[in-house]
Amino acid sequence: MRRFAPFLLVAGMLTLLTACQPNLKKPLVDIRGLQPVALQQGRFLLRLKLENPVRRAYRIESIEALIKLDPQLHLRGQTQTPLEIGKNATELVELEVRRTQLSKILWTAFINRPGEAMPYTAEITLRLDGGKVWKQEIKGKLYKVPGKPWHLRG
Repeated sequence: MRRFAPFLLVAGMLTLLTACQPNLKKPLVDIRGLQPVALQQGRFLLRLKLENPVRRAYRIESIEALIKLDPQLHLRGQTQTPLEIGKNATELVELEVRRTQLSKILWTAFINRPGEAMPYTAEITLRLDGGKVWKQEIKGKLYKVPGKPWHLRG
């Protein structure tokens, strides 16, 4: 039994150390909506819902979003101020996104397109305090809000 004692001691210490590590699950990100700020310039307000599923608060230094609405149309934006998301909390975050370089003719054709649902792919990057970076890809559809041109909800 004495010859196994060092191995048991090391195994016990490793178990204790892993139990003491904080749960580092990513906050969950969901798109809630997209509404025009200046439609002709391609500026929108993106609404995100962040859910922190763990009993630990996070300080998010910045959130970057790339929304692909069409193979040629991308909206991009980034938050400018840090945000704290509490333990087991949900936060609604808004950030301005702008269309990337796209000709005015293509943009006009895009905003006048028919249809109720618009598929999208979003790449959301969270930069946390301490240099940790989490990325999440979201696919879904945005739907028009009746009576509000170019107001879209997730």
